[in-house]
This record gives sequence, C-alpha cells and structure tokens, in this order.
Amino acid sequence: MWFRKQKANKEERHSRKNQEAQRSKEELSSLEKAKQEYDLWVLAEEYEEYER
Repeated sequence: MWFRKQKANKEERHSRKNQEAQRSKEELSSLEKAKQEYDLWVLAEEYEEYER
C-alpha cells in the first residue's frame, strides 16, 4: 500500500511537471509571435517613412 501511494505521488509530480513545461512552451511561442508582429510593424513604419 505504501508503495502504491509513493508511486501515485511520483506520477502526479511528473504529470504536473509536464503540464508546467507545456505551459512554458505555449507562453514562449506566444511571446515569439508577438515579437514577430512587432518587428513587422516596425518594418512597415520604417517603410512608410522611407516612402515619404
């Protein structure tokens, strides 16, 4: 019984760790996407000023 409880706790910690890692990846990808959009916006602004 003790072993089952230990194994369940270990699996729960492992599952939680995987969820946190997945969440970090999602946050990073949204941050990267925002940076790309900002870079494109800056590029467009520079192009408009160049055209003037």
